[in-house]
Amino acid sequence: MKKQRLKAVAITTMLSAGALMGSVAMADQSLDAVLQAGQAKTTLAQESQKRIDRLAQETDDLG
Repeated sequence: MKKQRLKAVAITTMLSAGALMGSVAMADQSLDAVLQAGQAKTTLAQESQKRIDRLAQETDDLG
């Protein structure tokens, strides 16, 4: 009887750990996607600012 109970506890623990690890892996992938999107926005913003700075310099040079 004790062995059966220990097996049940061990199996339940392993299944719970597996589910938890699966959830962590999925959350990690979601976080990576969010961080990549943020990095892409930052890169676009930097490129845009460079164009703005160039146009501002060209405008200053006209005057």
